[in-house]
Amino acid sequence: FTNSTVTFNGMAKDVEPDGIGLDKVFLQVNSEDPVEADGTTTWTADLDLPPGTNTIQAYGQDIAGNIGPSDIITVIYMNPTNDDFTSAIDLTAFSGTIHPINGRATTEPGEPLHAGNEGGHSIWYRFLSPVRGTLFLTTSNSDFDTLLSVYSGDALTNLVPVAESDDIQVGVNTNSQLTATLASNVVYYIAVDGYGGESGNIELRWAFTDIEQYYRLTVNPPLGGSA
Repeated sequence: FTNSTVTFNGMAKDVEPDGIGLDKVFLQVNSEDPVEADGTTTWTADLDLPPGTNTIQAYGQDIAGNIGPSDIITVIYMNPTNDDFTSAIDLTAFSGTIHPINGRATTEPGEPLHAGNEGGHSIWYRFLSPVRGTLFLTTSNSDFDTLLSVYSGDALTNLVPVAESDDIQVGVNTNSQLTATLASNVVYYIAVDGYGGESGNIELRWAFTDIEQYYRLTVNPPLGGSA
């Protein structure tokens, strides 16, 4: 799954001839506290999964409090899915806010130093500039020291830096913020990383502004002549 919230559902029963009646169904994510599902013989539950591989156990409890054997399923929550440059996620809207996690991300061979730092947990995004404009990016409200870079090019081997940011304010705000001037109809790549290998919860906000200017020229022919 690429979303943290996953819906689980199933069926349960208290086995006859000794069954006295099913009372509850519980689900447990890894070693976390069990969560009661909605329903019994037919049940459902929404679980919030941590990134990585998760073991989900489902089991029933009868009205006397006896607990039955578990059914087990393994679920992988992929976060991030944009670890590699070639897996960059498209930012399709002109503005927005997303909340990725970069703790499981890595640095690829040949990857540039974002904002001049070695980083270690970079994730990638892609933005197509429809017209000439400016792209504002900020990681303000992220919970660690971030790095932010914008590149042109179409491979790790030919990236050209367009704009970069380490700290919004050195010694005060270690999040990153920049404004990049973009050409018309060009794909740009955005890297978000952590200073010195830091990682955590990111808040990435962006806003694209069209700066194309159009002019209308009206020519009035003079009397008795032509234009």
